[in-house]
Amino acid sequence: PGEEAAAAEGEKEAATPLSGIDRLDRDCAALAARAPANSVIILVLQPSTDEATKLVKQRKACQDTRSTSVWTHEKEQQLKAAVRKTQLSRIYVHVVPSLEVS
Repeated sequence: PGEEAAAAEGEKEAATPLSGIDRLDRDCAALAARAPANSVIILVLQPSTDEATKLVKQRKACQDTRSTSVWTHEKEQQLKAAVRKTQLSRIYVHVVPSLEVS
């Protein structure tokens, strides 16, 4: 009975999608478990710049005198928001403690 319950719980966890932060926590814990004692793990994550890059190209195309496309205020606001997203990075630091017991 105990093994069946544990197996069912494991299947339930595997079927539940993890959020980005939960996946990151899980992966950092797995990495820390394999890291040598007295080490530091630093991860720096930056959002994708794809959306901002696409919008910058669209704006440049709209500014071309041969273009029939119009760059709108709404598109400019989307571009500003996309650029702001790319300027925010997340840094995770994990210190693997010494194995020595005092």
